[in-house]
Amino acid sequence: MGDAMVTARMSQEKKEAGGSVLEELGVTASQAINGLYDHLIAHRELPFAPKRRRYSPAEWEAAEAWVDALPILAPESPLAGMTDRGIKEERLRARGLFEGLEGGRAERRSAQTSDELLFAESRGVAVRAEEAAV
Repeated sequence: MGDAMVTARMSQEKKEAGGSVLEELGVTASQAINGLYDHLIAHRELPFAPKRRRYSPAEWEAAEAWVDALPILAPESPLAGMTDRGIKEERLRARGLFEGLEGGRAERRSAQTSDELLFAESRGVAVRAEEAAV
């Protein structure tokens, strides 16, 4: 397998300072980068702790205030808050193919069960009322 190139961006000052240290150690930049990758592959972690920015209490308070100030929007859709099944039943009802629950069981206007209609609806199958009617 052939060699591949790895490119990294850093300041010129850092490159020169790091190059000086590598030269003192008798290591090339390629050897150092290969060693880093070897460590990553073997241990699945960096050989050093990455620097993470620490936020001040004032920054946390400002962020919290910003989040708290976000408006809570009321759902605009009449379908908001409905289950997927409820939405499907409403779509069938709008087409005249489903009348809802009466006495604990689905009253339907066709020979198909409401579950069959919901399945057909979920698959994008168009069911015309005159075809589905008994």
